[in-house]
This record gives sequence, structure tokens and C-alpha cells, in this order.
Amino acid sequence: MTNEEMEKKMQFIVEQQALFFTDIQELKETVQALRETAQAMSEVDGQAMKRIDRLERVLKLAIRTGQRERKAWRTEMKRSDEKMDMVLDSQLRRDESLAAFQAQVGESQAQLNQTIARVNESHAQLNESQAQLNQTMAQSHAQLNQSHAQLNQAMAQLAVSQAEMVRTVLKVNERIDNIEERNGQH
Repeated sequence: MTNEEMEKKMQFIVEQQALFFTDIQELKETVQALRETAQAMSEVDGQAMKRIDRLERVLKLAIRTGQRERKAWRTEMKRSDEKMDMVLDSQLRRDESLAAFQAQVGESQAQLNQTIARVNESHAQLNESQAQLNQTMAQSHAQLNQSHAQLNQAMAQLAVSQAEMVRTVLKVNERIDNIEERNGQH
């Protein structure tokens, strides 16, 4: 493997790590947005806040999982880099053992491919977690809207009941007045 090919592979790995970091940053921004949304919603409905708290815990778990995967990925990358350095040193010192060197490079490439596959799998899991979070948030919003509608309906019914009670009290007072007038005349 030439130095140019090695540099291309290392550049690819660096680009993948930058993409992974960007994804983690987006998740952190999403967590911050969720915190701000949760604060606004706490003034509206206590139950909705509990649901948001649960969602926030789920998102934090997803982020922690992503961070653990990222740390594992970095460790694996460090190991892979160390192996690549060993391979390069071996090539400079032992041109006569080219066949052994090619076997080591093949092994390192397989490990790198496995690492990339794990990173891609982690990224897919993060995307799936984000989709589940979005779905859960939509359900929470729908439940919150339904609770508000029920509250408004109950308040309207209370207003109607109060109006009926006032009319009833007025009628009772009027009857009492009529009875008192009749009793006062007799």
C-alpha cells in the first residue's frame, strides 16, 4: 500500500470522525431545545412536563450511548493507527518480506472496515433513536392538546352549571319573597 493510499484512508477516517462529531453536536442542540420546550410546557401542564422529563432522560441515554460508541470508536481508531505505524516501519526495514507485510495490511484493512461498519451502525442507531424521540414528542404534543381541549370543555360546562345555579337561587329567593309577602299579609 502506498503512502498516498494510506493518506487517503486516514483522510477518510478523519472526515468520518468529523461527521460523527457534527451528529453529536446536533443531538446536544436538540437536547437544549428540548430543555427550553420543557420549561415552557411546565407552566401549562404538570403531566406533560413529566412526559417531557422522561423523553429528556431517553434522549440523554441515547446521547450517552453515542458518546460511549464514539469513545470506543476512538480507541479502536487509535489501535488501528498504531497498527498502521507498525506496518509502515516494517515495510521500510524489510523489503524482502513483502508478502508478510501485505498480510498485515490486509488484516488492518479488515479491522478498519469493521470499525467503519460499527460506526455506521452506531450512526443508524442514533438516527433511529432520533426518529423515536420525534414520534414520542408528537404523541406528547397531541396528548397535551387533547388535555387542553378537555379542560376547556369542562370549564364551559362549569360556567353553564354556575349560570343555572344562579337562576335557581334567584327563583328560590323570589319564591321565598312571595311566601314571606303572603305570610306577612295574613
